[in-house]
Amino acid sequence: VMHSMASKSGIDVIHGILDLVMLKFGVFRHKTTGYDIVLSNEPTFLENMQVEILFKGEHIGHFGIVHPEVLKNFKIKYPVCALEMHMDKIFEEYEANS
Repeated sequence: VMHSMASKSGIDVIHGILDLVMLKFGVFRHKTTGYDIVLSNEPTFLENMQVEILFKGEHIGHFGIVHPEVLKNFKIKYPVCALEMHMDKIFEEYEANS
């Protein structure tokens, strides 16, 4: 998922999408039994403006504000926030509990 607005990065929108997706699958915010987000250090994103997404303590993705150098490489003019998440474990959990 990517989001861009001319005046803002949209990180709050991406965070909201993550929360909504998790809610729809019945996954709540909890470090050991649900999902959590923690600061990360991926070069694709701005420092201190990115997080790792964990599901039951395991890495399943990340989101953040895309670094200006990455935007420049793709000739993108506006700030962009991106989310990447692997849903396999969440689908498995959902199907097991349905």
